[in-house]
Amino acid sequence: PLTNHVGLRTLLTHGVGTGSESGRMRYARDDRLTDPFGAWKRLRLERWERARPVGVALAGAGLLGLGWVVWRRARALWAAQCLSQLAVVLVAQLTNYYYSFLLLSAPLARARRRLAAPLLGVAVASHFVAAGFWWTDDRYAALGLLALLWCGWVVWTYAKRPRGRLSPGAADGR
Repeated sequence: PLTNHVGLRTLLTHGVGTGSESGRMRYARDDRLTDPFGAWKRLRLERWERARPVGVALAGAGLLGLGWVVWRRARALWAAQCLSQLAVVLVAQLTNYYYSFLLLSAPLARARRRLAAPLLGVAVASHFVAAGFWWTDDRYAALGLLALLWCGWVVWTYAKRPRGRLSPGAADGR
C-alpha cells in the first residue's frame, strides 16, 4: 500500500475512528521504526483481505452498470472511452497524480451540457478536499470518494436519455 492511492480499494481499506487499531496513518505511524508506516501498511492489507468480497461485488455491479450504459447509450466510441473512467476508479488502485484521467469528463460535458457546471464544481471541491486534510491517507480516501461519486454520477447522468437538443457536434455521443 502507498499513502497516495486513490480508488474503491483505498476507500474500503481506509481506517475510520481513532486509535492505532483504526489503521489510520495518524495513529498507526511510529517514527521510532525503520519504516514508520509499517503498521499502517500491515493494517491496510489486513482490512483488504476482509473487504475483498465487498470490493469485488461493488466493482462487479459498477462494471455491469457501466457496460449497460455503454451498450445502450454511448453510440460513439469516444463516449464509451470517456465513461470508462468509472472502471478505473472501481478496479485500479492508482496513485493520485494519475487521476488526471478525470479530464475525460470534459468531452462528455459537450454532449451533456448539464455535466459542465458540476465538473467545474468537482475540480474546485477537489482542491478544498486536498487542502482540508493533513494526513495523506485521509486526504486520498476523501479524494477517492469524490472521484467515485463523480464518475458514478456521470455514468448515471449519461444513462438517461438527453432532453432537448444536444450541443452542436455532439449528436453522435448520445
